[in-house]
Amino acid sequence: MGKKKKSMLRKKLLLAFVLTAAVSIFFTAVFSLIYFFRVVKTEAVENMNNNRMVADLIYKNKMNEVEFFARSQANSKALTVYVDLDIPNRISEYMQEVVVREQMFHMTIYNTNANIISSVGLSRSLIVQKSDELNLENNELVGRAIAGEIVTTTERILGNGGKGLLSISSAVPLERNNRVIGALLVRYVLNERNEVVSGIRELLDVQAGVFLDTDPVSMDGNFELSYEIWSVLKSGEKSYEISRMWFGGKFARYTTLYDWKDRPVGAFGIYVSADKYTTAFLNAVIVVAAIMIVLILISLLSAYMISKNIVNPVNKLVDGVNRISNGDLTYEIVVDLKDEIGTLSIAFNSMRIVLREKISTIEQMNVNLESTVKHRTEQIEALLNKMKKYLSPQLYESISGGSRTVEVSHERKRLTIFFSDIKDFTATTDSMEAEALSEILNHYLDQMAKIALGYGGTIDKFVGDAIMIFFGDPEFIDDKTHAFKAVKMALEMKRRLTELREEWSEKGYTHEFHVRMGINTGYCTVGNFGSENRMDYTIIGSQVNLAQRLEAAASVDGILVSHETYSLISDEIECKYNGEIRVKGIHYPIKNYQVVRLRGEKESYKKYLKKVDEGLVLKTMLIHKDMTREEKENILRALTVAHHFTVGKNQNGSGTN
Repeated sequence: MGKKKKSMLRKKLLLAFVLTAAVSIFFTAVFSLIYFFRVVKTEAVENMNNNRMVADLIYKNKMNEVEFFARSQANSKALTVYVDLDIPNRISEYMQEVVVREQMFHMTIYNTNANIISSVGLSRSLIVQKSDELNLENNELVGRAIAGEIVTTTERILGNGGKGLLSISSAVPLERNNRVIGALLVRYVLNERNEVVSGIRELLDVQAGVFLDTDPVSMDGNFELSYEIWSVLKSGEKSYEISRMWFGGKFARYTTLYDWKDRPVGAFGIYVSADKYTTAFLNAVIVVAAIMIVLILISLLSAYMISKNIVNPVNKLVDGVNRISNGDLTYEIVVDLKDEIGTLSIAFNSMRIVLREKISTIEQMNVNLESTVKHRTEQIEALLNKMKKYLSPQLYESISGGSRTVEVSHERKRLTIFFSDIKDFTATTDSMEAEALSEILNHYLDQMAKIALGYGGTIDKFVGDAIMIFFGDPEFIDDKTHAFKAVKMALEMKRRLTELREEWSEKGYTHEFHVRMGINTGYCTVGNFGSENRMDYTIIGSQVNLAQRLEAAASVDGILVSHETYSLISDEIECKYNGEIRVKGIHYPIKNYQVVRLRGEKESYKKYLKKVDEGLVLKTMLIHKDMTREEKENILRALTVAHHFTVGKNQNGSGTN
């Protein structure tokens, strides 16, 4: 009878467990389906919202780019002079050169009466092709620019009988001697440019389009803007969302484009199919359901195996645990079993003994804790001081000071980038011993690093003998100061390397190091790149590549700067135009300049001449093949000056200064 009761109890327990598990499976499956559906849909909506914000930023960035271009052209001294002197042919020639170079803008110059002086665009430009159909006169943006304002907006260029064109336009005043002499209107016509939508497609993997009313003007994908949605946007709504979560559904976000008077002129939209989210949702439900079924089967098997003779030993074990937890460490748990419960009771008894011993050691551990913490703190500080040498001082200070967080993040900033590289380093050092090479290279890099830090440069990296430095982050002053510091740093590095060659020569090193340097100023992406566990603080972008190409194109011991850098330093640094170079990834030639010296600095050839009472002393040496071109030219120029001095003294009885 007892055995039957025990069997019935075990069956009841198993039956109850099966029923509970079955109900749990049913309701868990239902709630899981609802939960995962909401989670996936919420994630899809959040992704679309994030994509919309990024797409809006890309569009705003294009507006900023148009405004920056317009501002830079309005600041051109040549253009303002031509407009002020009313020289239409020179204005047209100037703008034609700019339009051909940039390949994306249409430019129009107005006088102070808002009349068109010159309008220039590419021959394929829709404004040029449809000039007779478009209303280009009486432009409201021009009136604001003539009034001294800078207006950048999305513009609807009206047509005669048609819908016209959609453009990102920027109107800026043309000023000379603190007076407005006209206005410049720069247009980026969206009907003929796909950079914005294609950039969004490449970055976010979504379809994108720009619409004028319901008509697409720039499209990278296959979706539309219905009249109903456009009516909602036109009525005052800034955005419109579509979230249809199922097979064949879609997620779309439309943003209203306004002109400078907040009038809706078009819409900007992104679109993605809901199929991938629906598939992910169904796969997740299947996986979760399978896992739940497996876990329940395992639980059933475990319940059946441990149900026999478990209740009483467990109760005894619980009583013993309660006594020990109440502080009675003298109580011994007795369970006469040879299975896991018996082993657990032995373990608890052993724990009781060990616990009593451990309590006696806690007080001693507390006494030693303070000294241990102090020692560990000193170790951490010493480790930080060692790690500090692997980071630039500016970066270390910004992290330790709390102004920069250690996370994967980056931003766009205008920086000045410096590259240097030792000419024929491998060939020059091929015959040197490794120890000598390491000593010279480390000494060279140390000296260059000290100069860079002295000018506030951020050392990005050392790649063998190459050095990459940039100015403008994490500490920003202004573009002109950054460019001047970078060039002045390069001149001091060049001077210091000359001294190092003499020092190494005196020590018996016959291999001379000569460098090439390149400097460029432009917008880069700067920040922390990598993963959450390993990241690098660095800069990337086409402007970085351009600086490296300038370094490669520089002459031996020469410093090449881009036109952007030259325009910032030309009033303080004497430079020589070096022509144009072609750079991979940039479709137009790059003007570059050879840095000569600081303005007002003594000409370098005079260091080979010394004036005495009797005349000139030529301090020269043999010209050998390892000399730089500049050194050879300076010696030859000094010889020429000495020759003219001697001829003049023989003919006139006295020398010249």
